[in-house]
Amino acid sequence: MIGYYGKSDIGKKRSNNQDTFLITELPGEALLAVVCDGMGGANGGKEASSLAASVFTDRVTGALNGTDQEKMTGADIARILSDSASAANESVYERSLEERELSGMGTTLAAVLFWSGRAYVANVGDSRVYLADKDHIEQVTHDHSYVQYLVDMGVMTEKEAKTAPNRNIIIRAVGIEKNLETDISTVSILKKKQKETEMLICTDGLSGPLEESEIHRILIGGGSLEKQAEKLIAAANEKSGSDNITAVIIKPYV
Repeated sequence: MIGYYGKSDIGKKRSNNQDTFLITELPGEALLAVVCDGMGGANGGKEASSLAASVFTDRVTGALNGTDQEKMTGADIARILSDSASAANESVYERSLEERELSGMGTTLAAVLFWSGRAYVANVGDSRVYLADKDHIEQVTHDHSYVQYLVDMGVMTEKEAKTAPNRNIIIRAVGIEKNLETDISTVSILKKKQKETEMLICTDGLSGPLEESEIHRILIGGGSLEKQAEKLIAAANEKSGSDNITAVIIKPYV
């Protein structure tokens, strides 16, 4: 049985919440969770994140409906996730062209599909997926942000990127261009060895102000997944609260 809980908060300085998350149970103890962080003004950001999350979820669940988990290969799952992200991109892009007030809107997308003992991760933008157990925490996704690009090039350190004034600029997003490249990765979740494992999907309103060590401490600190999500959001609000904050926590085995 998979345990999960999601919560989104407007933060302390924004007038509306442009984050969207959806969690969908699938047959065979499978689960799909997606988090999107919209951009493009008050109306555009929310429209982009809502539309992308909905289209992505519908496409993935539709493609998996009635399939045999044992017969689906990792390549099959990766193709479904990539195609679904592209469908979400097309929907957001076309909507932005149809309505002038939505011009230029876009969104991040970070998703986890638990399927047949593995976690398949899809990522566009700087919303993140973390994998944590009692001993350590690991960022599974790679940010598509300007500062991360500078870090990758060796021009900026991770510490400098954390406080850089242009840290919110992302260089890849859903709905900005006609075509989309999506990062896909996999994590093996073994029941006997990973009973304490949790995965966190979050927007940069959480990962921005909080250090990985702070996130890890809350995730392994016990309590229900609901309490953990509430503590993460409270901690992000206490340190900043300048952005919307979304946390989805998934425990593969409860």
